[in-house]
Parts: sequence; C-alpha cells; structure tokens
Amino acid sequence: MAELHFVKSSGALKPADPDTEAVLNSLTVGEVVSANLHRPSAARQYARRWYALVTLGYEHQDRIADYEKFVDACLVAGGYVEFAPRLDGSTVKVPVRPSFAKMSELDFDQLCRSTRAVLSAIVGCENRVLQAAE
Repeated sequence: MAELHFVKSSGALKPADPDTEAVLNSLTVGEVVSANLHRPSAARQYARRWYALVTLGYEHQDRIADYEKFVDACLVAGGYVEFAPRLDGSTVKVPVRPSFAKMSELDFDQLCRSTRAVLSAIVGCENRVLQAAE
C-alpha cells in the first residue's frame, strides 16, 4: 500500500493530503487494515513547508521560467550563498541548499523569514499571505 499522512483533529485522525483521502475512500465499510504510526521527522516537515512556500512564489511570478533557477534565486537573494572563486580572481555567489536534517527550529524560522521577504519583493505578495500559506 501507500504511505499515508494524517492530522489529529478533535480526537480523530483525518487525512492530511488528497492522496491519503483517496486511499481511505477506496476502503470498503468493515474492511480491516493495519498500520504502523510514527511522527515524520522535523526535516521532512521543514522541507515540505519551505518548498511549498517557494512553489507558491514561483507560481505567482513570471520572471524566471525554470523552477530550480527560481529556488536558487530565492536562496541567493536571501543570503544563503557560498562564494566561489573564478579564474579571473573574482568571486561569484553560489546558492547553498538548506540542510533540513541539520536545521534547528530557529534556523528554519530564519530561513522562512528571509524567503518570505524575498518573495514579497519578487512577487509583491504580502508577508501575512505568505505566512498563511505555510
């Protein structure tokens, strides 16, 4: 079967995404299923939330056609860069993808804050709208 995701709400587990809901709807009344429950790691949750935020910004802009280049542009604009040397002696900014597995909650909040600021400037979307999307 598939990996299903639930959210606890009012004493019951509810589907957290459309795929989970579709699997639950495919079960017949009275059918018995078994499951092993665990909490997803914070890294997966961080990655999912951050990429959802960046995807929202990507879908509401028309400057950059390639998604990966858009992600890199957000990282560079947000200051998540390394400086790589060029042959002529100058340096160039290279985006650094966040390591969600090594990230604390404070680091993740800072990443989201800087990403929302960049998206506000690029897309013109208000910060409160971007916060609600997380």
